[in-house]
Amino acid sequence: MPDTLVQKNFFRMLVPTILTNLLSAVGAFSDTVIVGNIMGEAALSAVTFTSPVFMFINTIAIIFAVGGATAMNIDMGRGDRDSVNKIFTTAISTVTLLGFLLGIVCVIFIDGIVKILGANAETYQYVKEYAVVILGGFPVVLYNTCIAFYVRSDGRARLSMFGMLIAILANIVLDLVLVPIIGIAGAAWALVIAQGLSAVIISMHFFSEKNTLSFVPKGISPGQVLRVLKSGASTSLTFSCQFFVILIFNNLIVSISGTEGMVIYTVIYNISVVALAIFEGMSQTIQPMVSVYHGEKNGSLMRQTMCIAYKTAAVICGTVILLLEAFPQPFARLFGVTDPAILEGAVVATRIYAPAILLMTYNVLMSYFYQSTEKRLLSAMIVLCRCLVALLTCALLFTVFWGLNGVWLGYLTAEILTLLLWLSMSALQAGKKGLSRFLLLKKQGPVFIRSFTGTLQNLSHTHLQAKAYLQKNGVDANKANKALLAVDKLVTNIMEHGGNKKRCSIEVYIAQEPETLRVIIRDDGKSFDPAVFESNGAKQEEKDLCLVKEHAVFFEYRPTLGFNRTMLKY
Repeated sequence: MPDTLVQKNFFRMLVPTILTNLLSAVGAFSDTVIVGNIMGEAALSAVTFTSPVFMFINTIAIIFAVGGATAMNIDMGRGDRDSVNKIFTTAISTVTLLGFLLGIVCVIFIDGIVKILGANAETYQYVKEYAVVILGGFPVVLYNTCIAFYVRSDGRARLSMFGMLIAILANIVLDLVLVPIIGIAGAAWALVIAQGLSAVIISMHFFSEKNTLSFVPKGISPGQVLRVLKSGASTSLTFSCQFFVILIFNNLIVSISGTEGMVIYTVIYNISVVALAIFEGMSQTIQPMVSVYHGEKNGSLMRQTMCIAYKTAAVICGTVILLLEAFPQPFARLFGVTDPAILEGAVVATRIYAPAILLMTYNVLMSYFYQSTEKRLLSAMIVLCRCLVALLTCALLFTVFWGLNGVWLGYLTAEILTLLLWLSMSALQAGKKGLSRFLLLKKQGPVFIRSFTGTLQNLSHTHLQAKAYLQKNGVDANKANKALLAVDKLVTNIMEHGGNKKRCSIEVYIAQEPETLRVIIRDDGKSFDPAVFESNGAKQEEKDLCLVKEHAVFFEYRPTLGFNRTMLKY
């Protein structure tokens, strides 16, 4: 079991986040598997032709989901709740309005869009029937993607997972019912209806006691829209680049191997969806954590978060790579591929592509990290290199020598080049600006961090250690005494009223900043606001808690990242 709140937070968010993304992948699989087995290989390739549509939708969604959540979490870390709610309101209102407008425009110009997607005479009608429904459901898919991010950032990752689980079951059932009746359009209708159901379930969070987000009356704020766009731009580049790359690859693969090549590409594309579930799940786990810690100026916990993320990525990705290398045929057969020549090509493609998954995860993790710490240019460089410049250059070059296999080799080489790029750029910036290497964090003075089980003995040890830290670093005696009083009284309050008949985990963070002394206390016990003082304790306890609040120049108690957080500044 994890022994710190950072580890607990990471794994508590990681599991449902990856499962949510995997469930999304299963949703994509259900369309391709059912369409491929019921309607044949031509209809199956039509689903792949339509994949840029999903990239386009995801590009818009990610701007407002990741961008808004990043900006929101940074302000959450700073303790600025008014700004948090303004960002939330602006992002959700804007993306919903934009979804309706884009949906109408895309349906009107559907014929032109199908031609741009590269559909040939054999697949044109299939692509049109599938794409028109997906594009018509633009607002539903956008809203569901965004709201899942905000609910996850508000500490309800399991609710997001549950909403997606119900949606995937509905998607599979509706696929089996609708595809035999109305063809490939049935798969599209199943997906849109399932997304709508997921959105309804996840939105129930806003009616629960655990919700800390609220809509503000002013609605859309132009200034906040700009901030959201800036925060989400680098991550949204991933889907923008993939959108154009898939358009190019569709035409390139058709020119090399025709429909057979597109069937192999469908297998690799769906394996990439699994890879996406892993590295996006990992990245979406660190994003709210790193953003909040960045707002708190807590470099130590940012380092812990990334260390845990890299070790976990090595284990998960290593397992997936071994499975793909050892058993490539079952993945190809899953999509209805039976032709021996196509099956052989899919096996070779899978084995070439598989090692790239670990490198993808590391590169995307760093892209999200740099974005979450407001180093947007470096984040954008990683995305542009791995998703566009290096990928297209390598694929187009390698296909000259190795044909279709050059495309899969291009994926692997592009990830290697991207890894070398950010390692070099971070080392260069660290030397010039005096930052820590790789993570590029400002060098921070000594900080005090202790995680412990809530007992009086552990509190006593923590008090002595905190006192030694404050004395060693020459903290003003008046501030030091106020901070120690806060730790003693607040932790005691947490143990007595928030333990819920169990020993909760508590984390104490103290940092001497240029003008203030910051104290943050986190716990996973029952929520109990120490500023309310509705306890059954003695009057002296209430007086002590009043003094804690009165002594601080800033005091805030809010559930953050699913834990209770008390922040004070002296």
